[in-house]
Amino acid sequence: MTTNTQFAYWEKRDNVAWLYLNDPATRNSLGSAVAEAVVRCIAEIEADDEIGVVCLTGSGDISFCSGNNLKELAKLEPPATSTTTGELHMAVRHCTRPVIAVIHGYCLGGGISLLANCDLAIASDQATFGLPEVVRGYPPGRALGEIIQTIPAKWAFDLAMSGRNWPAERALQAGLISRIAPEATIYEDAHKWASDMATFPASSLRMTKTIMHRILDILPHDERVLANTSGYSRSGEFTPGIVGDGPNSIRAFFRHEGDTKARSLE
Repeated sequence: MTTNTQFAYWEKRDNVAWLYLNDPATRNSLGSAVAEAVVRCIAEIEADDEIGVVCLTGSGDISFCSGNNLKELAKLEPPATSTTTGELHMAVRHCTRPVIAVIHGYCLGGGISLLANCDLAIASDQATFGLPEVVRGYPPGRALGEIIQTIPAKWAFDLAMSGRNWPAERALQAGLISRIAPEATIYEDAHKWASDMATFPASSLRMTKTIMHRILDILPHDERVLANTSGYSRSGEFTPGIVGDGPNSIRAFFRHEGDTKARSLE
């Protein structure tokens, strides 16, 4: 193990770096402390020439990532994703090594953005995916700008506008994840996949990733995210009470931060 902080840590196993979100009290939500710790860990990983692939996961048994840190977001005026969290997404996306999201439990809200910025993803057959924001009275954040490129448009509309959670099989069908593994062997299967990939020449892996992102970014990624984020920050202009405490406000949504099972897809 190289870095071990309260909010993120990583360790090297063979030629693979395992990077953990580590805020189980908030189900590994993305707050400024987690974001800063992850960015620092990725910088250290980049400096280790022996590492060929990064596996990104969440600590604990409940959640890969429950989304943005809602209590922290509620303090922003207008409510918006913090700059630090944006830096986390960019650090993951622009990491020179392939990044595999290893998903167990819940992957919700901002966790979908994090997943979309990883190059590959393997999920437990018990994992759950969702964008619940629309149910609480406001649009998903930057996730809209991420998933519209990751999965076909009709699937993206379904995920964003239904407010319902997807099981792992539907996430695989939509292309949100790459593979499914049994809950009991998710970490072993992920490591085998990553370790095998990491034996390939580092230059070919990095160049392949670079080329694919250049192709994907014909419509620049940052401009898509900016357009969506700008619209999201203006949502208070047309959503009554979104900054206040009414039933459709963003803080009303924050009060339901533990309600992740209520709208699971049947």
